[in-house]
Amino acid sequence: MSAKKLLKRWPLPGFFIVILLMGLETQVASAQSEADVLRELQRTNAVLLRAKRLVIDENCPSKRARDLLIQARDIQTQSWGAYGLGQHYRAMKGTKWARAL
Repeated sequence: MSAKKLLKRWPLPGFFIVILLMGLETQVASAQSEADVLRELQRTNAVLLRAKRLVIDENCPSKRARDLLIQARDIQTQSWGAYGLGQHYRAMKGTKWARAL
């Protein structure tokens, strides 16, 4: 049976697919425990502190290094905010991104 015929017979399959995907996203988000996220946020703070010492305190001439450090600190600040709101998945994703920068 073609997709068009199926949609004419039953117009709600897209709705149910969206609901299913939202449920899966919720399960993934809840899989991040608060303790794990807190540990990762603190780990990223330590990495950013070391990066600050190398880039700012040691007066690194690279503008790119300074820009990346500023971007990473901004993302980390947003991650802490997400953690404070209980958005652990978003906080974990952001802190890993900040650490990668």
